[in-house]
Amino acid sequence: SSQIYRFSINEADPASEPRILSTIQPPSRTIGGTNHALAWDGTNLWFSESYTAYNLDADGRILRTLAFGREIAGLAWDGARLWLAHPNWPNVATIVAVDVEGNQLDSFEAPLVEVSALVWAGDGQLLAAGSDEFAGPPMIFRIDVGPAP
Repeated sequence: SSQIYRFSINEADPASEPRILSTIQPPSRTIGGTNHALAWDGTNLWFSESYTAYNLDADGRILRTLAFGREIAGLAWDGARLWLAHPNWPNVATIVAVDVEGNQLDSFEAPLVEVSALVWAGDGQLLAAGSDEFAGPPMIFRIDVGPAP
């Protein structure tokens, strides 16, 4: 079974064991689906399950549900937009920016065939981790997408 853990790390001793603050049951469990993309918006958590992104409060209550016609392989929050990576095998993945209502704001081809994670790095930069070929060696790309609106 999958769970989402919220934990704290002792910054004075980062090698120490993290302390679990809470455990959240994901809103959905799809057998064979992808349950791995998480993004924190500063207050709440974004969690993806196959074709759906959920905005959850700290207790795991669903605040918003966004359904997409394509699988979600990565999430990132830039302070105003949610960035999604959509697989497009055998072609390169697509990266899409949406608002909190799920309206598409931007879209472009990723520099990777497989995107397994997205991270907002600040300064108008997304980090995309994955591979430039199916099951190829892992790579990380820094993508300039411009500042958050």
